[in-house]
Amino acid sequence: MSFNRIGFFLLISSLSCAAPLSVIPINERQYYTPTAPSNVEPKIAFIEIAYIESGGNFLSTDEKTIEAIKKKAAQLGGDAIIIKEKMRETEYGLFSKPTTIKVMRVLVIRYE
Repeated sequence: MSFNRIGFFLLISSLSCAAPLSVIPINERQYYTPTAPSNVEPKIAFIEIAYIESGGNFLSTDEKTIEAIKKKAAQLGGDAIIIKEKMRETEYGLFSKPTTIKVMRVLVIRYE
């Protein structure tokens, strides 16, 4: 088998496979009863209004940040927020020490 045929076979094989997934548990409960993939959908219809991103210093608390996000989401007409991402980022200045900030990204939704 020539190199071109092997490369073509590997390309076709990789295109037919799903992307690899990893799971990061976020709940203390270790086990939930499996559900059917067709049932993995929101039970209440909603529309996505906006993303809100917050960035604070290492002293800011999640509670205060979420309170501020909810206030802004309410001003936008949102009914709920979905936390999409929580992380810590380190900013490096040219002439300053590195600073760690907390970043939170949430999705604002409104029920239909």
